[in-house]
Amino acid sequence: MDVCPSCTTDLQPGLERWGLSLEHKRWEQTVGKDPPERVDCLEAMVEFPSAPDARAFFRKEDGFDRLVQFFKRDEPQGGDPLFDRAVFVENGKGEQLRPLLEDEDVQSAIMELVFAGGVQLGEGWARVRRMSKVGIPLLEEEALPLVVLAVHIESWSAAR
Repeated sequence: MDVCPSCTTDLQPGLERWGLSLEHKRWEQTVGKDPPERVDCLEAMVEFPSAPDARAFFRKEDGFDRLVQFFKRDEPQGGDPLFDRAVFVENGKGEQLRPLLEDEDVQSAIMELVFAGGVQLGEGWARVRRMSKVGIPLLEEEALPLVVLAVHIESWSAAR
């Protein structure tokens, strides 16, 4: 992922330049029953000025998804075979989402987030949720790809 050196240590300049806002929250919760385990959780959300009607949840594609696609065939595709095989687009509005998914920078940012656990895209926002048994994930590590995605969406919107 192409990121300027200052953005890897401080997200604020990039947020301000593109008119983005970053919100986050942290909490602990118990998962499992036998034995229950405590996990640290982080949710980060970026809001951006443009609001393409492109709501979807992106996650890793699995064998069941491929079987469903074989019969249904309505998942929005980006046109890159690697992206299309690796990323499953859930609840996506195909016609509104397809032009955005054809952008290579957007695909790259989505793939980065998908392999870290998925990303949800709404009208004017993008969100990630992460859980860890070994400690709270660093906001900068989790939010940087999210901010990069928002910047690419803003850049894509401006070019249209």
